[in-house]
Amino acid sequence: MTSQSGSGSPAGGTAATRGRKGGPVLRATEIDLAEARKAFFLMVGFIGLIWILQVANWADHYQLDFNYGVLPRSIGRLPEIFTAPFLHFSWNHIEGNSGPLFIFGFLAAYRGVVRFLGVTVLVAITSGMAVWLFQGNNQLTVGASGLIFGYFGYVLSRGIIDRNLIDALAAVVMALSYAYILTVAIPGTPGLEHRIGGIEKADITGTISYDPDNHDRMVRLRQAKIDGIAADLAPVEVDDPDGAARVLVLGWGSTFGSIGAAVRRTRQAGHSVAQAHLRHLNPFPPNLADVLRRYDKVLVPEINLGQLALLLRGRFLVDVISYNQVRGLPFRAAELAGVIEDVIGHA
Repeated sequence: MTSQSGSGSPAGGTAATRGRKGGPVLRATEIDLAEARKAFFLMVGFIGLIWILQVANWADHYQLDFNYGVLPRSIGRLPEIFTAPFLHFSWNHIEGNSGPLFIFGFLAAYRGVVRFLGVTVLVAITSGMAVWLFQGNNQLTVGASGLIFGYFGYVLSRGIIDRNLIDALAAVVMALSYAYILTVAIPGTPGLEHRIGGIEKADITGTISYDPDNHDRMVRLRQAKIDGIAADLAPVEVDDPDGAARVLVLGWGSTFGSIGAAVRRTRQAGHSVAQAHLRHLNPFPPNLADVLRRYDKVLVPEINLGQLALLLRGRFLVDVISYNQVRGLPFRAAELAGVIEDVIGHA
């Protein structure tokens, strides 16, 4: 910018130097246009990048979401607050975010790209930390919504502080448009009752969807939520007094008393045996794989045809020994103790 007055220029000079007002106004306009061009191409590149990532994510069955999304209060997933804004759950998700992201991003950047980059880092940290701290347990989060609302707040506050009516009005108008997208299907909205029920819905919008890719995505998303519950489950506790047992008796449900009595009988007979009892089957406790592999033999007594044994073999590839009865009666302690001693004898 120039701060020269007209007295130092020859014969009146150019428009930029003829007066104190003319010069700065023209140069300021040139800087705004240059920054606006930078902001436009920056946001085009930004939108292009998230769409390229979306294609790669979709081709990989959205594994990038599971690997680089934010999981609440998981220390190991805290760095993902910087990667999650670039990923989306579905085509509907990225389509809904692209327009507001481009417009709010451009409005935030056209006054200065360098400042915009700093705002982006600040918004990513604050919005990401808010999700990491306060999101519901095990709810995977990705998407650019945090950036969008951060840019909106920046543009609106900048317009108010700088008394720039255009910035403030643009922020309000776009915010109302985006709010409509988010609130169109809130419970009780007349005419949208068909969205209630068990029929598969589109991700984000909630409309009924028959799209195979959306169905695949939603099934995987629901399973990921269930799997994430394991992080909040207590580790399975093993009763192994001397730590020398080679056989583990693993039960669940109503077999606890019978197994406990049989294990006590076996120990009184001079044998070492460990006992554990599961309270959660889907998902399993997080340390169950390590517990199973710690013992040479794992005996699973069940009052059914061996459902838990089947799950353990399929999930952990451990050749558990299944002992089953379906007589409508509990195991007898003496009978079960004999089975345990037989397994110890072959361990």
